[in-house]
Amino acid sequence: MRLGDHMPNLTVTSQNGQFSLSEATFSSWSVVMFHPCAFTSVCSTEMRSIAQLQAEERMPSIRFFSVMPNGADRIAALVKELTADSLFPVLHDCISDPAGELTRAFGLPVAKEDEIGPRGYFIFGPAGVLKSYQILPTVVGFSSTELLRLVSALQLVRHGEMYAPADWQPGHELLSV
Repeated sequence: MRLGDHMPNLTVTSQNGQFSLSEATFSSWSVVMFHPCAFTSVCSTEMRSIAQLQAEERMPSIRFFSVMPNGADRIAALVKELTADSLFPVLHDCISDPAGELTRAFGLPVAKEDEIGPRGYFIFGPAGVLKSYQILPTVVGFSSTELLRLVSALQLVRHGEMYAPADWQPGHELLSV
């Protein structure tokens, strides 16, 4: 995937059933997060962090999707465990990608059985257009604070009339073109 590309038109399966990913993301800002594997400590912290941001309504207009190379039953068990063990339930769709179809469509390396998959996130604007992405080493989780800052900035500068300077934070001034 490259900046400006559109969300792949694939039917995916999550703990909530099957749906078209491109249709689910077309009318809103969306973040597709790739986690290396279900039930790993870092992935769990990332999912809990997003659940907390959603519960606190710090990202109310953004749809989140987690993607893991595990089967749907394992992912459903993870969501159930994370929700039971936390103050913040995991409400976003967690997509099963054991064959790597979605992972491949995003241009990421596909994990073989019993291997660890890629870690990172892709931010899509309205109409499913890729606005930003970050690929991380499997041993380092992403920062939900930085993700929130980045999406907030992208939403404000999307018409090209303003720029977000270095270290910009929500509520701070933007730069004029």
